[in-house]
Amino acid sequence: MIRSFTIIFFIFCLDLLTKIWRLQLPPSIYPWPGVLEFTQHTNYGLIANIPVPQILILLITIGLTCILIFTLYKHIKKNSPGIVALSCIVGGALGNIFDRISHGYVFDWILIFHTSIINIADIAILIGIFLYLTRFLKYRSGI
Repeated sequence: MIRSFTIIFFIFCLDLLTKIWRLQLPPSIYPWPGVLEFTQHTNYGLIANIPVPQILILLITIGLTCILIFTLYKHIKKNSPGIVALSCIVGGALGNIFDRISHGYVFDWILIFHTSIINIADIAILIGIFLYLTRFLKYRSGI
Protein backbone atom coordinates (compact mmCIF):
# COMPACT_ATOMS: atom_id res chain seq x y z
CA MET A 1 0.00 0.00 0.00
CA ILE A 2 2.85 2.39 0.81
CA ARG A 3 4.40 1.76 -2.61
CA SER A 4 1.12 2.65 -4.29
CA PHE A 5 0.66 5.86 -2.31
CA THR A 6 4.29 6.80 -2.99
CA ILE A 7 3.82 6.38 -6.75
CA ILE A 8 0.57 8.36 -6.73
CA PHE A 9 2.09 11.14 -4.62
CA PHE A 10 5.27 11.27 -6.74
CA ILE A 11 3.34 11.55 -10.02
CA PHE A 12 0.95 14.15 -8.61
CA CYS A 13 3.83 16.29 -7.28
CA LEU A 14 5.98 15.87 -10.40
CA ASP A 15 3.06 16.96 -12.59
CA LEU A 16 2.34 19.97 -10.40
CA LEU A 17 6.00 21.03 -10.09
CA THR A 18 6.67 20.71 -13.83
CA LYS A 19 3.62 22.86 -14.58
CA ILE A 20 4.85 25.52 -12.15
CA TRP A 21 8.35 25.29 -13.68
CA ARG A 22 6.95 25.55 -17.21
CA LEU A 23 5.01 28.72 -16.40
CA GLN A 24 8.25 30.41 -15.34
CA LEU A 25 9.78 29.98 -18.82
CA PRO A 26 9.18 31.80 -22.12
CA PRO A 27 5.93 30.84 -23.90
CA SER A 28 7.64 28.53 -26.40
CA ILE A 29 10.85 26.51 -26.21
CA TYR A 30 12.06 24.27 -29.04
CA PRO A 31 14.41 21.51 -27.77
CA TRP A 32 13.76 19.46 -30.92
CA PRO A 33 11.75 21.60 -33.40
CA GLY A 34 8.93 19.73 -35.07
CA VAL A 35 9.32 16.74 -32.74
CA LEU A 36 9.40 18.00 -29.16
CA GLU A 37 8.49 21.53 -28.12
CA PHE A 38 7.48 23.10 -24.83
CA THR A 39 4.58 25.50 -25.00
CA GLN A 40 1.58 26.57 -22.94
CA HIS A 41 -1.90 25.28 -23.65
CA THR A 42 -5.08 25.44 -21.63
CA ASN A 43 -7.32 22.44 -22.32
CA TYR A 44 -10.89 23.23 -21.35
CA GLY A 45 -12.31 20.13 -23.03
CA LEU A 46 -11.85 16.41 -22.96
CA ILE A 47 -9.17 14.51 -24.87
CA ALA A 48 -7.93 16.61 -27.81
CA ASN A 49 -9.80 19.62 -26.41
CA ILE A 50 -13.25 18.22 -27.34
CA PRO A 51 -15.70 20.83 -26.01
CA VAL A 52 -17.79 19.42 -23.16
CA PRO A 53 -19.29 21.32 -20.19
CA GLN A 54 -16.73 21.53 -17.36
CA ILE A 55 -19.07 20.07 -14.75
CA LEU A 56 -19.66 17.02 -16.93
CA ILE A 57 -15.91 16.53 -17.41
CA LEU A 58 -15.37 16.76 -13.64
CA LEU A 59 -18.16 14.28 -12.89
CA ILE A 60 -16.83 11.80 -15.47
CA THR A 61 -13.20 12.07 -14.40
CA ILE A 62 -13.95 11.94 -10.67
CA GLY A 63 -16.28 8.97 -11.20
CA LEU A 64 -13.70 7.08 -13.27
CA THR A 65 -10.96 7.91 -10.77
CA CYS A 66 -13.10 6.54 -7.93
CA ILE A 67 -13.57 3.31 -9.90
CA LEU A 68 -9.80 3.16 -10.48
CA ILE A 69 -9.08 3.73 -6.78
CA PHE A 70 -11.52 0.96 -5.85
CA THR A 71 -9.87 -1.36 -8.40
CA LEU A 72 -6.44 -0.41 -7.06
CA TYR A 73 -7.62 -1.18 -3.52
CA LYS A 74 -8.76 -4.65 -4.64
CA HIS A 75 -5.36 -5.27 -6.28
CA ILE A 76 -3.55 -4.13 -3.13
CA LYS A 77 -5.67 -6.42 -0.93
CA LYS A 78 -4.84 -9.40 -3.14
CA ASN A 79 -1.26 -8.23 -3.73
CA SER A 80 -1.94 -8.89 -7.39
CA PRO A 81 -0.11 -7.51 -10.42
CA GLY A 82 -1.29 -4.22 -11.72
CA ILE A 83 -0.68 -2.15 -8.60
CA VAL A 84 2.06 -0.02 -10.17
CA ALA A 85 0.07 0.44 -13.38
CA LEU A 86 -3.10 1.50 -11.56
CA SER A 87 -1.08 3.78 -9.26
CA CYS A 88 0.35 5.57 -12.32
CA ILE A 89 -3.13 6.04 -13.79
CA VAL A 90 -4.59 7.32 -10.49
CA GLY A 91 -1.64 9.69 -9.92
CA GLY A 92 -2.05 11.17 -13.39
CA ALA A 93 -5.82 11.40 -13.08
CA LEU A 94 -5.53 13.24 -9.75
CA GLY A 95 -3.06 15.70 -11.32
CA ASN A 96 -5.50 16.56 -14.10
CA ILE A 97 -8.48 16.70 -11.72
CA PHE A 98 -6.51 19.11 -9.53
CA ASP A 99 -5.98 21.36 -12.58
CA ARG A 100 -9.66 21.31 -13.50
CA ILE A 101 -10.80 22.11 -9.96
CA SER A 102 -8.18 24.81 -9.28
CA HIS A 103 -8.00 26.46 -12.74
CA GLY A 104 -11.03 25.28 -14.69
CA TYR A 105 -8.80 23.63 -17.32
CA VAL A 106 -5.88 21.24 -17.66
CA PHE A 107 -2.52 22.87 -18.36
CA ASP A 108 -0.67 21.01 -21.11
CA TRP A 109 2.83 21.96 -22.17
CA ILE A 110 4.63 19.16 -24.03
CA LEU A 111 3.94 19.38 -27.77
CA ILE A 112 4.84 16.26 -29.75
CA PHE A 113 5.09 16.30 -33.56
CA HIS A 114 2.92 19.45 -33.71
CA THR A 115 -0.11 17.24 -33.11
CA SER A 116 -0.41 16.16 -29.47
CA ILE A 117 -0.01 18.41 -26.46
CA ILE A 118 0.24 16.67 -23.11
CA ASN A 119 1.63 16.98 -19.57
CA ILE A 120 3.32 14.68 -17.06
CA ALA A 121 -0.06 13.47 -15.74
CA ASP A 122 -1.04 12.37 -19.25
CA ILE A 123 2.28 10.55 -19.68
CA ALA A 124 1.75 8.73 -16.35
CA ILE A 125 -1.75 7.71 -17.44
CA LEU A 126 -0.45 6.38 -20.76
CA ILE A 127 2.38 4.47 -19.05
CA GLY A 128 -0.10 3.02 -16.54
CA ILE A 129 -2.49 1.92 -19.30
CA PHE A 130 0.39 0.35 -21.22
CA LEU A 131 1.64 -1.50 -18.12
CA TYR A 132 -1.85 -2.68 -17.20
CA LEU A 133 -2.63 -3.91 -20.71
CA THR A 134 0.74 -5.63 -20.91
CA ARG A 135 0.04 -7.40 -17.62
CA PHE A 136 -3.47 -8.32 -18.78
CA LEU A 137 -2.21 -9.76 -22.09
CA LYS A 138 0.49 -11.76 -20.28
CA TYR A 139 -2.13 -13.12 -17.90
CA ARG A 140 -4.50 -14.02 -20.75
CA SER A 141 -1.76 -15.77 -22.72
CA GLY A 142 -0.58 -17.70 -19.64
CA ILE A 143 2.95 -16.25 -19.60
